[in-house]
Amino acid sequence: MPIKPEEAEEPEPSPEEREGAEAPQEPPRPADDAEDDRWCMAVRLLGRVERELDETLSRGHGLPLSEYRALCALSRADAEAGSEGGGVGEQATALRMGELADRIGLKDSSVTRLVARLEGRGLAERAAARGDGRAVAARITPLGRQWYADTTPTYRAALGRALEASLGNVYLADLAAWVRTGQSAVAGARPARHSATAESAASPAPATAESAAPTAAESAAPESAATAPESANSAAGEDRP
Repeated sequence: MPIKPEEAEEPEPSPEEREGAEAPQEPPRPADDAEDDRWCMAVRLLGRVERELDETLSRGHGLPLSEYRALCALSRADAEAGSEGGGVGEQATALRMGELADRIGLKDSSVTRLVARLEGRGLAERAAARGDGRAVAARITPLGRQWYADTTPTYRAALGRALEASLGNVYLADLAAWVRTGQSAVAGARPARHSATAESAASPAPATAESAAPTAAESAAPESAATAPESANSAAGEDRP
């Protein structure tokens, strides 16, 4: 009868390994006043830029920012799938409503109404989701792709102007510099300006961008953004957004 080889026994974990495995992880520390202040500044920058973009697109093209963002997401989904769409016998790639909502930062119900508006203008159309005929998706139409191409230069120009203006505000300069250059402004240093070519190639900033490192002026401002006194503005020589 053949003798079975003895199974190798797993080594016992060391006391250090046992202690590390059993030790509970500490929760992240709460944000302090300075972090809360910088976050409020970031939200103000996003709100200011979004308002300017929405007004510019609505006034120049009759296309609200939310609808432009939806066309952008649908167009990029098409590009990611490697489909040019619009050709003979070709259809654009469809995005599920939930995925579209996630990409543009809206609720599913809001996206459903938004797609209905785009569909009414011939810029998008509903379709069955790939792999699940019961799920509803949306895809861009050739007309929608043309509208997206026509409005993007206006969008990019307005975004560049808004970010450039924010570089002059001590509270917003660091975040604006990060969006503009991909790098944080350090110790109040002014970031290098991009060329017009580089600006036109910049992608729209995501609403949920990572927080940039604080500037020296921001670190010295512990007051809450919502309640900071006007004296802080005059002391810094800048107006809050």
